[in-house]
Amino acid sequence: MTGKPARRRRDRWDEAAFRGRSIRRVFHRDPFSVGRTSPCARGARKATGIALSAPIGLRVVHGGAVIDTERQAAAFMKAVKFALRYGSGKLPSLAAEIRDQRRAIELTNALLARGLVIETNVIGERLVLAHREVVPALWALRTRFRSDPTPDAARALELIAMEAGTNAGDVRRMLGVRGGQRPDRADVALAELMRDMRVDRGPSSVPQRGIPYLSKEGFPYRVFEQAHPELIVQAGKLGIRRAVEMVVAPLRHLPPRTVASLLKLSIRREELPGAVAQ
Repeated sequence: MTGKPARRRRDRWDEAAFRGRSIRRVFHRDPFSVGRTSPCARGARKATGIALSAPIGLRVVHGGAVIDTERQAAAFMKAVKFALRYGSGKLPSLAAEIRDQRRAIELTNALLARGLVIETNVIGERLVLAHREVVPALWALRTRFRSDPTPDAARALELIAMEAGTNAGDVRRMLGVRGGQRPDRADVALAELMRDMRVDRGPSSVPQRGIPYLSKEGFPYRVFEQAHPELIVQAGKLGIRRAVEMVVAPLRHLPPRTVASLLKLSIRREELPGAVAQ
C-alpha cells in the first residue's frame, strides 16, 4: 500500500512534464540557465529521469546515457514538436540526442511507422520531424501557397500515387536521369513535392551491416493525403489564426527573426503574433 501514493505522484509529474501548456517551463533553457529549477522541472526530472542538456533537449540522467528507447524518443518529440532529423541547427535535433547513428535511424523509423511524426522540409527548408499534433496546422498553412507542380514533379507525383513504395531511384528511372551531378531532376522534383506537402517519406528498413541509412529498398515516398487522412480532416477544422498559434508556440524560445525565417514558406510575416512579427 505504501507504494501507491508515490506512483500517483509520479503519474502527475509525468503529465506535468509532457503537457503542452507547461512544457516550456520544463524543457526550455530559462528555468535552468540562472541556477534555478522550478518545482515542475524538479519533479519531472525525478519522475521521468529526463534532464535538460540543450536549449530544448532531453537526456536520460542515469549513467549519462542519451535517448535510447522509442518511448523516450516519442516523449522528446511530443515536448519539442519540431526537431531536425539530421545534424544540428536552430531547432532541437533528435539525432543529436541519440549517441549512436544507427539507433537514431531506428528510433526515427519507429516514430514514422507509428505515425507519431512526419518528415517535412517546410520548416527552414531542412529535413524536420514534426509531431502529429502540429501537422494539421502546418498542412493548413502551407497548402495555401501551393502552385501547380512542375512537369517533373507532376510525373513523380503520379508515379508515387500509382506505385506503393516508390523511392528516389524509381523517380530517376522514370525521368530518365542517369548519373550526373546531384541534386538531379528527381531530387528537385521530390523536394518540390515535399515542400508543398503533397508527399512525405515513410519509414525504411535499417540494414544490419554497412551504412545504416542506405536501406535496400530506399526511402518510400507517399501521397500525403493518402498517408495521413485523419490529419487532413483535422486541418480542415482549423482557422488560420489558430493554426498559426499552434505552429509558432513550439518556436517561441527563438529570436523573432529566426521564427519568421523558419516559417516563411507557411506564414506571412503579418500573420505572426505581434511579438514574433516585430
